[in-house]
Amino acid sequence: MNKREENEINSVLKRIYCGILFNNQEFANDYEDAFVYEFDCPEYKELIAGYALDEVVTGTTDLERALHLLHYLSAGLAHCGYYDNHVECNSLALMDYSFNHPERGINCLNKSKILEEACLAFGIYARRVSMMPYSPYDMDNHVVTEVFSKELKKWVMLDPTTDGFCIDSKQTPLSCMEIRESLANNAEIAFVHSLENLKWKKAVKDSLEIVSYYAKNVFYFIVDKYSAFGERNDYVFFIPKGYDINAVNLQNLTYRMQAMQEISEKELSQAKKEKFLAQFEEKKQKLLQNPSQYKGCTIEVMKRGI
Repeated sequence: MNKREENEINSVLKRIYCGILFNNQEFANDYEDAFVYEFDCPEYKELIAGYALDEVVTGTTDLERALHLLHYLSAGLAHCGYYDNHVECNSLALMDYSFNHPERGINCLNKSKILEEACLAFGIYARRVSMMPYSPYDMDNHVVTEVFSKELKKWVMLDPTTDGFCIDSKQTPLSCMEIRESLANNAEIAFVHSLENLKWKKAVKDSLEIVSYYAKNVFYFIVDKYSAFGERNDYVFFIPKGYDINAVNLQNLTYRMQAMQEISEKELSQAKKEKFLAQFEEKKQKLLQNPSQYKGCTIEVMKRGI
């Protein structure tokens, strides 16, 4: 398949995903919540000193400093989609395991946790956001970090897997929700790398594939309630009205178990495959026995500034 054919496919997929977003713009409004940000965790000093992050972070604004962190961390963290989350989910443990160890890749969930904590270590408001797809027949979602720009008075999505962010036609950096709203209304957006000069027309042309990927994955959002050192396993859900996450999760687990059987041992060892299958089966049985009662937080909470 040549580049032109790839672009045609991505263009068609993007239109389909954008249409799904357009038809699901109203969000559930079941409750209000608030995010918690912890800047005084003692582990942050160890993180800064251990990786000389104070030499990396330059710039006069929070966004400029966050972009330098993004670029530095992205370059040193290899990606592995089949990473099994066996390392404790905090920046110190994950950096020790993966940073500058290309043979030890980690997934977007953990890369975003590292960037979140690194930003918090420098007093920058940051939170991890899981971007979730509409279809239950999907083995993939994506996780990013949002930082709050005091200068722009808004949230900005930073992607540590791809080392970049999205902008609109005015070259304004976008939040996760702004990306969703733009795509739902078929507005042009572009992906740009963290420290490159912004060239709108070229960026739009070059970012069709990744923007199509984002369009697939911004149907609903799961955001960490607590932004702090380590994992708290407490989340805030932003869900389109009428979307049944329980039913989707159950069907998705069934689909994942079927799809996992078809993955070759060249891609994934039998031992890891069996480990994933056991995890999927355990989650499926828990969901069948005790369905979660998902409620959607009012969307204004996600948009709200600091």
